[in-house]
Amino acid sequence: MPEAAVGELEHLRAELSQLLARQQILDCIHRAARGLDRHDVELLASAFHPDAVVRYGKIVDGVPGIARKLNEGHASSSRAHTHNITTHNCRIDGDSAEAESYVLAGLASGDRTTVRLLGARYLDVLDKRNDRWLISAREVVIEWSMSGDASAFHSETFNARGYPTGSWDGSDPSYRIGGFPRT
Repeated sequence: MPEAAVGELEHLRAELSQLLARQQILDCIHRAARGLDRHDVELLASAFHPDAVVRYGKIVDGVPGIARKLNEGHASSSRAHTHNITTHNCRIDGDSAEAESYVLAGLASGDRTTVRLLGARYLDVLDKRNDRWLISAREVVIEWSMSGDASAFHSETFNARGYPTGSWDGSDPSYRIGGFPRT
């Protein structure tokens, strides 16, 4: 093989390796968000190294302690929530990475008449160990918050048309679909 072709192949391999690492990191961050939304402690914990340190405001803990505390906090103030990852920036250096992921979190009140919308960022340090990218440290930065009327949830628009309601356990409709991450 000509030397130029070998160089090109090595360059393509390096680029592919970076793309795969970036996708695995984003998949890890998405898995953590899904674990939060489904109150799935195992799934949430599967996104973190066992020795990870996680800081949500004054709540600082490891895994699974943080998962339990977050689930309790969410359950005390909301009936349903979604953590949507939007803008994602990532810098990879070998088997270490730093990521900043913007989050839009919607939290429906217990009676589902109001909803809080939060804009936040996850600042993550990730390490690749045993061929898996997982979060080693996370800090959550809150940017803004707003509340609004969610009474449409109780309207005939959704109920009469047979839309299912999500849940925080294995009865959630997504668990019937085989392709969603479990751990």
